Amino acid sequence: MTGSFIQSGPQDFDLDAREAQVAGNPRILPLGAEEFTEEAKRLVAQTSAQVEAIDKSEIPAIFRTMFKHPGLYADTLIGARFAGHPMSPQFQDARIKVEAGSSPLAKGLPLEWTMNDEWYSFSINPRKAGASVLATLDETTYLLKGLAGEDLQMGDHPIAWSNCVGKGKMFHSAIGHRPETYFSPEYRTMLENALGWVSQRRACKTGH
Repeated sequence: MTGSFIQSGPQDFDLDAREAQVAGNPRILPLGAEEFTEEAKRLVAQTSAQVEAIDKSEIPAIFRTMFKHPGLYADTLIGARFAGHPMSPQFQDARIKVEAGSSPLAKGLPLEWTMNDEWYSFSINPRKAGASVLATLDETTYLLKGLAGEDLQMGDHPIAWSNCVGKGKMFHSAIGHRPETYFSPEYRTMLENALGWVSQRRACKTGH
């Protein structure tokens, strides 16, 4: 359950750090690992079922784009395409390194930390779409073998980044496949920073 935050217009957020850790859904906070997973599945299924039935004006633009134009979502909004993740083992400890230390998105983050997750690799590097990379993975700290034994090394391996899309702001994190992730103080800080950044009324500038 990774996520992207998209700003399509001026917005105000009144979120504390606990809400930020689950991208603004406080209902998930009290849940255990199994309940968290089931709640996430329910929300995705509900969105899928309603996407055709509800008038377009009532559906957030990000969900319309994902379901109607998956290529636009990957190539334009996110700027990267999923290539695979390790399977032996699937969840591993890996080192995350903060690259954009002067960015407001990096406020309060250490230069690096280690956490356990399912680590995505991408066939297209988001830098090619003009993204400003916040954090990368140190590929020397985990095994990058896919389901069929394929090599998932990228060399330069962005894991969280931002970009300007038209007049809006985009932040994407490929972290967050385990409920425990959202209790990591480092990741909670990253998400809180991201929500604050996309909600700012000032115009988006490349490089944050």
